[in-house]
Amino acid sequence: MTLLQLKYISTVAKCGSFSKAAQVLYVSQPGISKMVCALEEELGITIFVRSAAGITLTAEGTDIGMRALKAIAEQ
Repeated sequence: MTLLQLKYISTVAKCGSFSKAAQVLYVSQPGISKMVCALEEELGITIFVRSAAGITLTAEGTDIGMRALKAIAEQ
C-alpha cells in the first residue's frame, strides 16, 4: 500500500466517482481504477461498490479511507 494509493482512494470517496476524482487529480480514470483494483487485490478486500449510480465505500473501504485521511494529514 502506497501513499499515492491512499490519496486516490480518499479522492474517489470524496468525489463519489472515479471520473470526477481523475479530473481533480489530473490523471486518467483508467489509471485510478487500475490502482484501486490492484490495492483491493493486494489486501483481499473490496473497497468500493461500483454501480451505475456511482460508488460507495464498503465497511473495509471506510476503514481504509479513514486510515488514508490520517496518513495524508500526517504527510
